[in-house]
Amino acid sequence: MAVVGQAADELVTIDGKYLRLITDLPSSESHQDLVDSFDQAVPLWLDYWGRDGVSVDGWRMTGYLMQSKANFQKRGLIPSSLPEFLNGFQAGDKLWVNQQASQYYTTHLLLHEGAHGIAEKLFGGAGPPWYMEGTAEFLATHVRTDDGLKVGIIPADRESSPYWGRLGLIATRRSEGKMPTLETVMRYGDTAHREVEPYAWSWAASVLLEAYPEYRQPFRAAATGGADASPQFTRQFFESLRSQWPIVVSRWQLLCNDLDYGFDVTQNRVLLDSTIPKLAGKTVTMKLAAAQGWQSAPVQVRNRQRILIRATGRIQLHDDPTWTSEPDGVTITYHRGQPLGCVLACVIPSNLPADRYLPKLKIVNVGSNGEIISPCEGWLLFKVNDTPSSISDNHGSFDLQIDAASG
Repeated sequence: MAVVGQAADELVTIDGKYLRLITDLPSSESHQDLVDSFDQAVPLWLDYWGRDGVSVDGWRMTGYLMQSKANFQKRGLIPSSLPEFLNGFQAGDKLWVNQQASQYYTTHLLLHEGAHGIAEKLFGGAGPPWYMEGTAEFLATHVRTDDGLKVGIIPADRESSPYWGRLGLIATRRSEGKMPTLETVMRYGDTAHREVEPYAWSWAASVLLEAYPEYRQPFRAAATGGADASPQFTRQFFESLRSQWPIVVSRWQLLCNDLDYGFDVTQNRVLLDSTIPKLAGKTVTMKLAAAQGWQSAPVQVRNRQRILIRATGRIQLHDDPTWTSEPDGVTITYHRGQPLGCVLACVIPSNLPADRYLPKLKIVNVGSNGEIISPCEGWLLFKVNDTPSSISDNHGSFDLQIDAASG
């Protein structure tokens, strides 16, 4: 660490392999932690995009961590050509970050701008706003473990990611019924990210497209066209998934409905099949696994169809043999207003209407003996009610019997 001066308005410089950090904050171990986090992130970013270290030989960014912008402006370290930015900005091999109220969020912003910088180095740019900001958010959302830094994670809880706030924004819009469609997110313009909320939805889009192996490869491969920030980039990406798009957007609706701290991506993958038959007069049965999120019945349903469900069996919750549940749930503990362990049902449209916002997902507690009237034609889904972070700790399954009501 080289100390340029000790006066309040003078600067400290910390050199790492991939980052030179210059700050007007008092000398602190946290500065070295920031540089170390950046240096640990670079190999993770290279691996994410399938590149090796040779591709960044000799590359290093200069980062300005600012308590007072005026300190940097008077030294000519913030070019007048830079636009006004909310928390951070990147241009070429330089980045600027405003000091935040938590070390986590300061690190996140430094990594976010660094992800932009390495994308520009590798691909000549990072694509249009939804892709540029979504991938940067994904590659900056991190956790420190005994094995080192990990990126591309969903924070376990609010305490582990203070002031980041993306999941809080999503929860607010969910309660208001104002969750954007995936197409809305992919149409964000150049000025959308002057506000915080578009970062949350761009990140969520990256979470979705990373969660499913069939989307992951085309999503990452799209970065090679990063020099093109025009709508053509998005059109080409859409074409790579055109045949799967009805399922993509249905999974988006389910993700937005459930995404929360500790969300387990693997346990919440939803299998949807457009070729399964419609529910008719024959009784259909299925197993409902307690350790999995939404699960599709082996039939689709018609608009306004009345469906009868009977559930039997017993499951174990949270790796605790004393916590067992029948299909009606455990009424001493609730999640989103419904008993833990109860059987929930919903119908996802097979063709979502083109709109700015997602339609509200109607979820019904069918318990051991219930019914649902389908609000549309689509997939009939079930799950055991539980918090997103606890699903993988459950054991066992319920037996479901599904019938179309006569008359």
